Amino acid sequence: MVTNPYVKNEQIFRCPSDAEAARWVAWDLRGSYYWRHALDAYCVSVDSSVKDAVVRRPAQIACLVEEAWHWGGQSPWCWNAGDDEATKQSNATFMDGHAKVLNVPRVSAIGVPYYDLNWFFYNHNWHLPSDPVDIQ
Repeated sequence: MVTNPYVKNEQIFRCPSDAEAARWVAWDLRGSYYWRHALDAYCVSVDSSVKDAVVRRPAQIACLVEEAWHWGGQSPWCWNAGDDEATKQSNATFMDGHAKVLNVPRVSAIGVPYYDLNWFFYNHNWHLPSDPVDIQ
């Protein structure tokens, strides 16, 4: 996803409620959201970028998600040791361009733990031709 030619203000990459908690990357070099590793994994596997035609349900696949620090966490992870909530939420931007709150299960329907929000929830955790989705 190429966004830089359309961005007029880099502050769009930082959530206004982000408390700027200590992180491993300096604040002026990072944003509040991140591109999911599932998309990176697919791109590496096919040695290409994500093509529109391979995404079957773009309104159901989140591409950018918000870090868990916004929830007052001590790390970017959704779940840490001793945390047993079944579901949490993250702001997300989807492949079709819309944004909304994404309900994040502690363990996905395909058995993948989602401590970091990087993998898709249903059908397959990263292989786009297998029709993965985050919401059904």
